[in-house]
Amino acid sequence: MDELLSSLAKQQQKRFECIAGGTTRHRTIKIGLEHIEQKKLQPDYIIVHDGARPLIDERNLQELLTECYQHGAAGFCCDLTSTIISVHKDTSTLNEVLDRSKYLASETPQAFRSNLILDAYRKCTDDDLDYNTECLDLVKRYTKFDAKLLPVDPNLYFKVTYRKDLFAADNILKEHRNILLHCDFDCDKPFINYKFIKQLKDDLVANFADVKYFSDSVKIKNLVQHSPGTVHVLLHYCEHWNIVLEQNLAAYEHLVYIVVNSDKDNVELTNGASSSLLKWSKSVISKEIKNFYLIFTHAKNLDQESLRIRNIVVYLSKELPVEVSGQTFFI
Repeated sequence: MDELLSSLAKQQQKRFECIAGGTTRHRTIKIGLEHIEQKKLQPDYIIVHDGARPLIDERNLQELLTECYQHGAAGFCCDLTSTIISVHKDTSTLNEVLDRSKYLASETPQAFRSNLILDAYRKCTDDDLDYNTECLDLVKRYTKFDAKLLPVDPNLYFKVTYRKDLFAADNILKEHRNILLHCDFDCDKPFINYKFIKQLKDDLVANFADVKYFSDSVKIKNLVQHSPGTVHVLLHYCEHWNIVLEQNLAAYEHLVYIVVNSDKDNVELTNGASSSLLKWSKSVISKEIKNFYLIFTHAKNLDQESLRIRNIVVYLSKELPVEVSGQTFFI
C-alpha cells in the first residue's frame, strides 16, 4: 500500500492527498467532503469511487462528467445478470420473483455538482450514514435532483468481492495494459528484419487492447513522462554490443529492451561481453525504471528464434515478473 500511495503521489504531485476513512462507506465520504470544505478547495464537481471497483475507462469518465454538468448528478449502471427474488424473512421461503427488466445494478464512480453532494451529506442522518449504501439516493432525497444513469459494460465494471474476482481483475488489467512499441534504427539498412517487426506488432496487438507503434526517438521520449504504468518495448539494432552500454535510457517505468546485434564479424558474444551486458542490465534498475528486461540476440537468429523471442516479449510485458527484472536473456 505504501508503494502504491508513493507512486500515486509522484504521478499526481500536489493533486493527491490520502486521508483516513470512517467505519462505513457514507461516513468515509462525509469525512472526505468535510476535508474538502476545511481545505477550502471549492471544486465544481466531486467524483465518488470505491476501491472494490478498480477498473474504469477514461472515455466513460469523460461522459460521466458531461452528464453531471447537465443534470447535476450522474452514475453508472449495468444490467442485472441473475434472477432477483424477494423472500419471507421469517420462513426463508420464496415470496416473489422480481421483473429483472425493471432493475439495474448501480456502479461507481458517481459524479456530483459539489454543492449538491455537500448539501446532501450535511442533511443526512446517522441512520443514513450507517445503513444507506447509495450516494445517488441521498442526493435525490435531500436535494431533489434526479441523477442521470449511464449503462456500462458489466465485464469491466464489476465489483471485486471474492478472491476469484482478484484473478479476473488482474487478467483484465493485463489485457488493457498500454504498450508502446518503439523501433529505434535506421530503416535504410539492409539487415533490418521487417518480417520480425510485423510479427512482433501482431503478437502484441493480439494480447493487449492498446498498442501504439513509434519509430521517432524524440516523440517516444516525450511520451515517457506522460505514460505511467505503460510498458515500453524498445527494439534496437546495433552494429556492436558495446553501443548498448552507451545507451542513456529515459525514465521508463517498465521497459522490455530488445537488442539485435547486426555485427557480421562478431556473431557470438564472448564471456567478457556477456558479463558486461549482465552487469549493465542490473545497473539500469533504479527508482525511475521499475522493471527492466534486456533481450540480446543476433540478426542472423531472428528468423529461427522469432517465435521464442516474441513469446518472451509478450510474457514479460504482461506479467512484469519482478524476480527477473534486471536480467538479460541471451537468445
